Amino acid sequence: MQARGPAMKLIDNLTGTQKTLKIGLANHDLMTQFTTLEPNESLIMTSVIRASELTSLRKEYVDLIAEIGITINVKVPHADEPVKYQGRGRVKIIGKDTIERDQHLHFKK
Repeated sequence: MQARGPAMKLIDNLTGTQKTLKIGLANHDLMTQFTTLEPNESLIMTSVIRASELTSLRKEYVDLIAEIGITINVKVPHADEPVKYQGRGRVKIIGKDTIERDQHLHFKK
């Protein structure tokens, strides 16, 4: 996982169809040059999801989850070797036409 960087996939909420997105390779220097984060500090990574990727699972009524996963080595105080950490986060992505359709259906009731 570290050889290729973070992983991202799109999941269609209606069909369950999944598509893995290419994010890019990790910087190999980062595997030995650790960045110290104090308690309550965070690390921010950015990535762009193109419109063509968002509509690749469905052209209309987009309702997706973007799942981002990382696997990193964490240097723990008083430990000889880094500890492997895996984490993931999810972001809901809804198309404008999906929102408008849902609002229209909601007001019709």
